[in-house]
Amino acid sequence: MGASEQRTAEQIADELGEKDLAKDKIIHIASQCGLEFINALFEQTMRVEEGGGLMVKDRSRRRTPGGVFFYLVKERLKEEQRFEDLDRLFPPQPREQPQHQPPPLVPRMRPRPRVGVGALPSSQPAQPQPRRTATESAFQQEASSRRMGPLDQHQAIETIRMTLGDTCYKVSASVGTRTMTARFLFPDIAGPQYAQVMETLKAQTGWDIVVHPLPHQGKLAEVARQVLPPSLLILGDPSIHQNDRMVTIRCHGDLDEPAWLQSQETFQATTGWTLCVKLVS
Repeated sequence: MGASEQRTAEQIADELGEKDLAKDKIIHIASQCGLEFINALFEQTMRVEEGGGLMVKDRSRRRTPGGVFFYLVKERLKEEQRFEDLDRLFPPQPREQPQHQPPPLVPRMRPRPRVGVGALPSSQPAQPQPRRTATESAFQQEASSRRMGPLDQHQAIETIRMTLGDTCYKVSASVGTRTMTARFLFPDIAGPQYAQVMETLKAQTGWDIVVHPLPHQGKLAEVARQVLPPSLLILGDPSIHQNDRMVTIRCHGDLDEPAWLQSQETFQATTGWTLCVKLVS
């Protein structure tokens, strides 16, 4: 694989929010199947995410964008009957042999004494239990939470994702620092909106939560294309300038000033970034 192909595969991995082993897996797929293959499946992954994502097999949660990508790779290889590539890229995992479990012990039940024979019914009426006030209940819940300790890594990730919704497309954990990193599509907008929710999640999960500062580049370019006036013809892909928090698009056509100002305002309100156009004659 050449240097340019390597960079393209790494960029796709970054767009999907994958790193380390998963990122190496995407690069390996590119080397085995080619850039045209992974580009097509990356675009399909983005369409699946726009349509609401894809659930895991037991439907307990949504797959991550990287999980959707790997699922689509497997399905495409099966459709094309490329089973050698499938086994090479995704080696089958050996099944664990179920351990023999001893039969459960059935406790011996003591016979209940009958009234009038073994025991007499109590003549004392049951004493009503005092009702807890809201303050007492909240105090006991907080004390119980302290006794239970912080959530484990997977419980914390699932809690954060379910609370933040689709605008947060990935949550990753740093176990050493007990920190969760939330990746929003557009953190400049979502960060202030979810600031109070993040504080609540910190207390709920026992993990520190930080917001990744960079937006989803694929979504950023997509919004840039969508808000442009129809009088402009887009030339090439948008250029993303992270340091300036700006997206530049080369276009051909007539630039209507009021429509262009509206496009800039819409892009700023949606992403928190600035949109610029370079007209090419």
